Amino acid sequence: NHVDISLAYSSLFRAYYNLPPDITTTNVQLALSQSELLIEVAQIYDSVHIIRAHIGNIFSQFRQKLNIAIKDNPPRWLKLSIALESPAIFTEALIHLVGSHPAWPWRTKSVTIPQNVLKVIKEKADHLNELCAEAERDLFLNTIEAADGGPTTIENDFEGWCTVQVFRDWYCARLNTIISKAGDQRVMERGTLYRAMGKGGDSYLPYDEVLASLRNNVKSDDWTDLADDLKRLKKYAKDTVHDLCKNELMLDVDNHNIGYLTCVDVEVKDFPWMAQEGN
Repeated sequence: NHVDISLAYSSLFRAYYNLPPDITTTNVQLALSQSELLIEVAQIYDSVHIIRAHIGNIFSQFRQKLNIAIKDNPPRWLKLSIALESPAIFTEALIHLVGSHPAWPWRTKSVTIPQNVLKVIKEKADHLNELCAEAERDLFLNTIEAADGGPTTIENDFEGWCTVQVFRDWYCARLNTIISKAGDQRVMERGTLYRAMGKGGDSYLPYDEVLASLRNNVKSDDWTDLADDLKRLKKYAKDTVHDLCKNELMLDVDNHNIGYLTCVDVEVKDFPWMAQEGN
């Protein structure tokens, strides 16, 4: 409306005199809308470079509220970060978009994102898929070493072999649950799975439950090595998924129910404005 546009022009004129723009510092969503309008006006007069530092300073004051807002609609914030040439906002938004690719549950459509940035998102998402494929293979090969140095089998260590099967069955069931998700939604939960494995301990397959299950379903009373066997299997799994469990976001993924992977390295060369400067 006219009031908003007038405020944007007023903010631009203030920036010309090195005064802070009239953008709220208490409501991050309103600040986003005001900044977007100010950028539109500044682009008309080729003056975006004048307002970048001012707007960046305002958003830095929101601290964690800013990161939460980015989580709710990362593509919109990604667009803003490109206009502002803000590495911090761009990085946070890009990690969300890479981790959730090819799903796009965001209100801002992908067609509004520059093609060169979409290419970066896809390339990094492909790399995540490769890491997951390698981890899946290694996890399915996870076993306990027998006395002869080879993998435990039903013949050389029945109880140990049963423990390995429990681990593989658990992992297969969890993986199947994710894979069975419709279309692109399967990427939205794999981070939760691997981060649980990265924590180890009783975050999955707790000893008491495994012991009770084996006693109820297997004719054997010798489970003296179960605790150590589980520990070995989980240690290997933890090491295997270590890189997948890295969280490069500024948010705690558990507290904010982020199910996708967030182990995305964002480098300076990924910033689109740096690529433009290099041309």
